Amino acid sequence: MTLIILIISTTLFVIILLSLIIYTLHYCLDEEISTNSINNENKLPNNLKVNYNDYRKILISFEDFNKLTQFEKLTYLLSIAYCKINDIKLIENKITLINITSESLLIRDRGINAFYFQEYYDQINTIVSKLQQLEEEEEDINETTSLIKDTLLDDFNNNSIYKLLKRFNYWEIIPKIPPFIIEDLIEINFKSKLGDSIYSTILNLPIPTFNRKNNIIYFECKLLEFNELNNLLSIGLVSDINYPNYQLPGILPYSFAIESTGNLRLTNKINNNLQNNEIEMIVLPKLNEGDIIGLGYRSISGSIFLTHNGKLIYEIIKNFKFNLYPCIGIKSINGSVTNTTKINVNLGQLGFVYIEGNVKKLGFCENNNDGIIGAPPIYNKLIENGKEILLDKGDEIPPNYNYNRDESFFNIIGTSSEKPVRNTTPVSDPPSYNEESNTKNKKSKKKHKKKHKNKNKTLFK
Repeated sequence: MTLIILIISTTLFVIILLSLIIYTLHYCLDEEISTNSINNENKLPNNLKVNYNDYRKILISFEDFNKLTQFEKLTYLLSIAYCKINDIKLIENKITLINITSESLLIRDRGINAFYFQEYYDQINTIVSKLQQLEEEEEDINETTSLIKDTLLDDFNNNSIYKLLKRFNYWEIIPKIPPFIIEDLIEINFKSKLGDSIYSTILNLPIPTFNRKNNIIYFECKLLEFNELNNLLSIGLVSDINYPNYQLPGILPYSFAIESTGNLRLTNKINNNLQNNEIEMIVLPKLNEGDIIGLGYRSISGSIFLTHNGKLIYEIIKNFKFNLYPCIGIKSINGSVTNTTKINVNLGQLGFVYIEGNVKKLGFCENNNDGIIGAPPIYNKLIENGKEILLDKGDEIPPNYNYNRDESFFNIIGTSSEKPVRNTTPVSDPPSYNEESNTKNKKSKKKHKKKHKNKNKTLFK
């Protein structure tokens, strides 16, 4: 009897001890997750750190604010609202060779087909609803706000973003029909629209940095249809999967983008975006229909590099070792004209125009890029004298980029000690997207090899 009681008590003690250990581990893990964003931000170099509070309040004067159009006011206020209700969410890269996650399993099973750009959905009402709740709680804490007059100037001075949004009828800029559609997962078709508008879309998964032999990941965007006179295109990388689809990449914290004007945007402050006194960083000539922009990411060094029509330009930024999502946005700059913009994104399912991307297999799935994702871009659509425009520009590529920049520019992008490096890859034609021509080339190569082999046999006889 005594033995049985001893066994039972020992068993209970072991169970209680294990429960305490599990609870302690779970608690520590939760604490680590809750402080993850703070710790991760501390891992950034000083030249990349952002004071998030600067984005959570109105930064321009009331006089400058009144000069904006209603659409510009609303976009500006909504961007502040996004920053006000969101905390910094920097998720550190996983670059281990073996890392089993839901994302890795999805990519393993579906390959390149696991990636797609998100369809448009209404983020504005959701953000405004959260903002209303937040500001009402702040008013309850600060009783003096109830004594202040409810005027436009008062709302501005008191940073009452929700009240200002209501004053300018924020719901009017919410589109009645989807402003863009995603075709074949990775082809973005921005529909024509009258009036001012800004829309963007984000890839569903971050750039895959784990379970890879190569630490470089690369993708290209082909401008199939684009009118540079009526639209401003922005191609970039953002660190938040919930980055607002009513703002271009490169504007809000921890986002980086190249615009169709050739201007580089690296986490520009909102007020700088609205005023003409900002310092432009023109690194490319203006983009035209048929151009190809490429962005690559080196996970070990945390650097982002830019290519244009297959030529490496230089590193945009370095030491940013956190999750990044490809993001593409468009802004209407001539609302009286209707037009469409179509962008085809190559994640590695087809050959890159950037030759090194093919040699080193820099696609999103490395050796698992097989499968049909999207229709091949029609590279022979714009033919002049029997030549494809991009190939016809061969003598002009790369264009004469302006590299004579002051040292402050390189300090901003984190490459103060390095000058832009031109690509040393030998000049060659971009890979053909025409399957028939590829098949003919393969057959001719096989025929040539067979003929050469038979010739060798004759010689040896």
